[in-house]
Amino acid sequence: MRHNSRRHAAAWRASLIAAALVACSVYDAPEGDSSNASSSGAVNGDSAGEQGSSTSGVGGGSVSNGGTADSSSGGSAGSEPGSAGKSPSAGRGGGGGNSGTAVVPDAGGAGAGGMVDAGGDAGSDAGGAPPIVPTTFRYVKLVALTEQSGHVWSSVAELQVLTTGSKPLSSSGWTIKADSEETSTETAPATNAIDGKSTTYWHTHWTWDAAADAPLPHNLIVDLGAAAVVTGFTYLPRQDSKTNGRIKDWAFYVSSNGTSWGSPVKTGSFPSGTALQTVTF
Repeated sequence: MRHNSRRHAAAWRASLIAAALVACSVYDAPEGDSSNASSSGAVNGDSAGEQGSSTSGVGGGSVSNGGTADSSSGGSAGSEPGSAGKSPSAGRGGGGGNSGTAVVPDAGGAGAGGMVDAGGDAGSDAGGAPPIVPTTFRYVKLVALTEQSGHVWSSVAELQVLTTGSKPLSSSGWTIKADSEETSTETAPATNAIDGKSTTYWHTHWTWDAAADAPLPHNLIVDLGAAAVVTGFTYLPRQDSKTNGRIKDWAFYVSSNGTSWGSPVKTGSFPSGTALQTVTF
């Protein structure tokens, strides 16, 4: 009877061991067996990194998956610089792959933000060097937009350019041109505006037939002869008893080449009268 009890107990223990072995074979996959690894990123990682965008300035994670079944490495960080003038935004690296065992995956690295370089060409993957902003200019332009009395004429007795400390630049070597000047009905060429004489003046073309007069806007362009720091200008209206051509609304420009002017550095309106007007930037 005792022998039978021992045989039954041994058989019972053997059945328990067999059941445990079956359970292990189902739930404890051998390390490296991707067929039984966790399904949350076992082969391709939790998430692939996002590709950087050249138009939004985002340098996202390179499209690099996370670890394989036995790896916990994160996706690679983004590296593509952003294009012109866009704000940086971090990309996401790929998530780490889970292995079949209890290894905790590493998080994917953050993508590098786009580099904000305003000099890049539109559509370029990489931002270029920042544009060189000139600090000196060789050319200036005064544009007359309206006239004090509502006519289409413009006139200037003297135009002076100011430099550092609001000091006047020497006019030696200057040349000047205008869109229009009167040299027939009266002697009022553009050169009168920089001759240093308050008694002479430049005046746009006019005749006794108003329909033939040159229309607004009018401009004077001065070539300083060499690049200089420009901080402002002075305008002296004609000093005789006539008001014809006295400028009201105006815009002032600077240029390095006399061709590209961009936006005006200053705009405004002069008061009516003969007083010298000083404008600084």
